[in-house]
Amino acid sequence: MTSSPERSPEAAHATVPATAYLHLADLRLNASAAVDEEVQRLVEQGVGWGQIGRALGVSRQAARQRYGEHKDRAHGS
Repeated sequence: MTSSPERSPEAAHATVPATAYLHLADLRLNASAAVDEEVQRLVEQGVGWGQIGRALGVSRQAARQRYGEHKDRAHGS
């Protein structure tokens, strides 16, 4: 078995078109917006911060700080 020469990170970067990075950033933005919307929907349905935090892999407090304050600002509170 022959081993193929490893490409340097710089060589790999040079072969990726700039549009791929823009697409990646767009995917992240869309995913973040989708999570924000879903959390707000769950809160409006009465789901607790503990359950939301567990689903997101964070503490209840972290979920509320991240999404509760955002919701409060959006509603002018």
